[in-house]
Amino acid sequence: MRERAIHPAAQLFPAMTGEELEALTLDILAVGLRESIVLHSDGTILDGRHRYLACKDLGLEPRTVLWDGRGSPEEYVISRNLHRRHMNESQRGMVAAKIATRRREDSLSQNLGPDGYIQPSGKTAQEAGVLLNVGKATVKCAKTVLAAGTPEEIAAVE
Repeated sequence: MRERAIHPAAQLFPAMTGEELEALTLDILAVGLRESIVLHSDGTILDGRHRYLACKDLGLEPRTVLWDGRGSPEEYVISRNLHRRHMNESQRGMVAAKIATRRREDSLSQNLGPDGYIQPSGKTAQEAGVLLNVGKATVKCAKTVLAAGTPEEIAAVE
């Protein structure tokens, strides 16, 4: 099986727990891989990182398809995962905070546009909140957890 890296956008959503991944692995063993792994044009996994891990554990070569490139990788991942992951408001807030934090990090890296001004990719806290159906205050609280929380606290909220 070919080793594949995970695209950063795919990591916006929290990883499955051991029990969840085990259940997915058993399902794939019983009925096969129902949904292909979606690859970014750079070969990284954009959607299906847990399906990939389950197939890897089973020694199966997963089917892959190439992402169509419409929208941003983050928008694609949100579209594919928001409803199937059954997340509560705090969990959605954490995903929105990661998206808004990416915007800030992009700005800090001085991503200059053709006009010489910083052109951040990503979303503001409010825009990210709209994508994840949470309020701006929830995103700001989640950003605080990401910035100042211990790994255990972050994991608990996610």
